[in-house]
Amino acid sequence: MQGVELSLKDQQTFDKTMTPDILKALSTDQLFIECADASEYIASDREGNLALLDEAERRMKQGELEVSRFELIHAALAISRDDRDHISIFIAMQPTHAWHGYQRALRAAAGKQELKYLYHGTLRSRLIGIARDGLRPAKRPKKWGQSGITAHAASGVFFERNWRRASNWVGAAAVDHTMRPVKGAIIRIPVGDMLVENDQRSAGSLVVRQDQISVKDAHVRLYPFTAVVEWMPLSEGIETVRRIRKDQKQKRA
Repeated sequence: MQGVELSLKDQQTFDKTMTPDILKALSTDQLFIECADASEYIASDREGNLALLDEAERRMKQGELEVSRFELIHAALAISRDDRDHISIFIAMQPTHAWHGYQRALRAAAGKQELKYLYHGTLRSRLIGIARDGLRPAKRPKKWGQSGITAHAASGVFFERNWRRASNWVGAAAVDHTMRPVKGAIIRIPVGDMLVENDQRSAGSLVVRQDQISVKDAHVRLYPFTAVVEWMPLSEGIETVRRIRKDQKQKRA
């Protein structure tokens, strides 16, 4: 997924909701996992990745994180700040195989992750229906051009192991003709006692073959997607979307 270029309006929303305090609340293990996930999508959340790097540096300076581990995070995220207003990606300065080595080393350092949450990318306009009916297999799945894939898409509810992968599905499922990112939403639900299977058609993806999945404990993250925006209860996300629509109508009036 390519880096998201925010409009002025989106950037203002981003600035209001961005809070690095979210990262301060993470345990060191959780920070490592977040950085490992981010290293696989370095261009999709550059500001969030920079905040991760800043938090890792803060912990290193306070003696909470080994220097070697901070250097590994730094190398794997492939990001640096020349000053407080400029971000530069320096992956082009590294051999590709070396960068992938940093990624693998960071993932290994993060350790095996327990699957606690499932992440589902959708559109903001669908949140009300999801809150009412839960998550269900698609009744009218997107026409992917192959009947087998279309039938597969209707065979269950599909999830990802982290929100970054889920954000890619938002863009793949619904983009306008100019290919700009859709203003979607990512739903996070606890695994609980659900039977989760590997998706045989998409490596790393997951599927739950239930007619209905409860969202009573669901949280949501609205576009623009970044590591430093709070997860909010689904009901709060719906109210936020309603406020956005109301503001848009008033501006058009």
